[in-house]
Amino acid sequence: MSTQSDLQASFVNFNLRFGLRVLQRGLLLSTPLILVISVGLYFLFQSSQASFYAQRQADHKSVVQEMFQMFQLEIQWVMRDVKYLGQLESLRRFALNRTPADRELAEQKLAEIMQSRYGLYDQLRFIDTEGQELIRIDGTSLGVRIRDPETLQDKSHRYYFQNSINIRLGEYYVSPFDLNIENGAIQKPLNPVIRIARPVRNELGEPLGIVIINYKGGRLLARLREISVVTAGQVWLVNGEGYWLLGPSTEQEWGFMLPAGNNQRLDILYPEIWKKLKGGTDGRFESDLTSEGIVSFSRVRPERVSPNIVSESLGSILYFIVWLSPDLMAVDTEELRMEYLSLFWLLVMVVISFGVAFAFVSQTREETKSQLRSLAEREANEQSFLSAVNSSPTPMLLVDHSHQIRVVNQAAAGLFGYSDYQLVGMQVDELLPHRFRAHHGEYMTNYQNRPVAREMSASTELYCLTSDNREVAVSISLSPTPWKDELMTMASVTDIGKQLQLQNELIDVQSKLAMAVANAGLGIWTLNLSSRHFEFDDQLLSMFGFGKEAVNSADPSNWIARIADEDVSQVKKSFADAVKLRSGFDIEFRIAPQDEPTRWIHCVGHLITDQRATEEYLVGICRDVTSEHSARQSLHEVNAELEKRVRQRTQELENTNRELEAFSYSVSHDLRTPLRSLDGFSQILLKGYTSELDEKGQDYLRRIRAASQRMGNLIDDLLNLSRITRADVEHTRLDLSEMAGEQLAELRELDPDREVQLVAPDMLIVHADRALVRILLQNLLSNAWKFTARAEHARIEIGTTNIDGNQYFFVKDNGVGFDMKYAGKLFGAFQRLHHADDFAGTGIGLATVKRVVSKHGGRIFAEAEPDNGATFYFSLEGEHG
Repeated sequence: MSTQSDLQASFVNFNLRFGLRVLQRGLLLSTPLILVISVGLYFLFQSSQASFYAQRQADHKSVVQEMFQMFQLEIQWVMRDVKYLGQLESLRRFALNRTPADRELAEQKLAEIMQSRYGLYDQLRFIDTEGQELIRIDGTSLGVRIRDPETLQDKSHRYYFQNSINIRLGEYYVSPFDLNIENGAIQKPLNPVIRIARPVRNELGEPLGIVIINYKGGRLLARLREISVVTAGQVWLVNGEGYWLLGPSTEQEWGFMLPAGNNQRLDILYPEIWKKLKGGTDGRFESDLTSEGIVSFSRVRPERVSPNIVSESLGSILYFIVWLSPDLMAVDTEELRMEYLSLFWLLVMVVISFGVAFAFVSQTREETKSQLRSLAEREANEQSFLSAVNSSPTPMLLVDHSHQIRVVNQAAAGLFGYSDYQLVGMQVDELLPHRFRAHHGEYMTNYQNRPVAREMSASTELYCLTSDNREVAVSISLSPTPWKDELMTMASVTDIGKQLQLQNELIDVQSKLAMAVANAGLGIWTLNLSSRHFEFDDQLLSMFGFGKEAVNSADPSNWIARIADEDVSQVKKSFADAVKLRSGFDIEFRIAPQDEPTRWIHCVGHLITDQRATEEYLVGICRDVTSEHSARQSLHEVNAELEKRVRQRTQELENTNRELEAFSYSVSHDLRTPLRSLDGFSQILLKGYTSELDEKGQDYLRRIRAASQRMGNLIDDLLNLSRITRADVEHTRLDLSEMAGEQLAELRELDPDREVQLVAPDMLIVHADRALVRILLQNLLSNAWKFTARAEHARIEIGTTNIDGNQYFFVKDNGVGFDMKYAGKLFGAFQRLHHADDFAGTGIGLATVKRVVSKHGGRIFAEAEPDNGATFYFSLEGEHG
């Protein structure tokens, strides 16, 4: 009975699948023809729709042209009246004489014009050249009204006066279309106007004022609204800035003048339409289909009405627009769309019917072939499956619902010690140790009822039993696998004996590491940032003075409480920075365990995340560094004592130097008086007693005098050196090139017969003490002047260069130079590298130069070569100040 039911169900399933295949194939065969029909109907629909839109655009063109002609006629009408008023003799006479009689006559004439145009004009005015209204005729709902002179207003600030008073002869000014303003406020109710003006001129053509007509724009707007009622679409009037003068609603109109209307612009609400308008050509009808509907428009400037019109470039532009919204377009084309859609579905049903009939015949023929191929493919798939299982290096067993092994591979046979033929047909629990067999059948049944790919008892150690009764540690993965029209279980078995051995070795290494950490006195801790759970080892517990029985030590706040108050904020900041920057921390802080002295703790660590990146932890290692900190403190105290002694010795040395300098200064002054006496008396003897002294005596006197003068020069140099030592350095901005030129000029005055070339840049700026730098340049340039005396073309150069990244200045000459082996004593006092008979000098000059450079914190050295000149390089640290 069960077999018969299975056959019936199989037959029903076959018929259902067959019918679905026939329908699917019929649809597949029909699809290309349906696509062809769809494309053809689509293009026919598009063509019909395009023709419909073209007709709409043609209708809109007529409307736009009618709107422009209406505007043109209105403006031309007003221009004729403005011209007539501007030529009125009575108005010209009043402009010249300003008498009450002339005013009355002119007002009467303008009132007659206003009466004849009643309802067309809002105002007729005559404004003088200063912008003051002199005559104003209002066309009110109660009739024509002549305004009293005291109610007339100053319009000199209004744009239409400023733009019309100076136009050329024969020109008219047409204002932008806007709202009338009275006494500085927009007139209520709103009064749209266009102002057309023309100067009133005297016989010489000079302006006496302007006559201006306020055309009631509401009249034009009302006529445009009448057109809108009978037009398919909305009729708009938009100015050059994108504001509606006639728009979708009254709330959206005149936005450029009303307080809350700034956002009511076409470029904001309909940007694509506005882009089309901005790209339009003046006076040309244009129409386009956009995503915002069909827009037909003409861009018009007042100059299109008459070439004699002058207007503002942007404000006077008007766009006459007819807009058909997407919603109206959809309504217009919906009927056409439905007709084409009905035709489409009719053709589709016909095509599908033919396709299904053809598919039924073809599918019946192919179904028989398919069943034969399926049998062959099933056998091939089973062979491929067996080949894949056998080639796998992992031991694999395929077990059926009765727990019998149906398929094994060579790897499984090798693991269990059986041949594959022996394993096939065995119950799988025969491969388990006896202690696991009791519950294995129940476990397998539960798995087969809910088969999913998963590990088998990952939390329990599993063992298999080999043919020689050895137990092998394994891990087993189960996965449901179809085979022979049955869902079986594939067991993949892995020998994990070596893995367990490695785990045991890892446990041993971890144990040894824990011993090493304990011996090193390190405390390790972990803080879960989300749960605030704090884990620690015994070493850290002891380090912070907690007993092992302390139950509250897992609370981080209890640990923070042990930290010295002045260090708590630093510790918290280090931890917060590590979390924020996702980095590490390295800090030292003090702790005060109960009843124990203060300790110094060094703590390092970093932020980590778990493998799933769901939890974050701070992990740290702490070490007691109290002894090291004490040692550093002792070393700091010793260094402080040494620094104190050095300062004392330095002060004593400075005092000694000052005493020595004072002594040298005093001695030098005391020696100058007898030296002057020697020189003076020697000179008196040479002049007054020449006849009483022989040549030898006179020679002795000359030698005495020369020696006393040299001694005086030497004392002067020593005094200069002493002054430099005591002088304070005041940095100012100096030009070395300028100062060098002044020094060389002084040398030329002392020795006018010499020709020496000075080479220096235009400006050589340095920040240093002016007096000291003058002494430095005086000595260096005097030396260069002196030692180039024998050069045929004497040349002295001053400049700057860069040495090892530092700025150096130099003084270079092409004189006699010197041997560099004597450079070591070059800057010592009383040191000379040339004989005094060859070159005069005291030997103090370069020592003075070195003292100036030292006072500035700089450095000086020289490079030279005998008979090939010398170069002195010096730096002044103050140059950057």
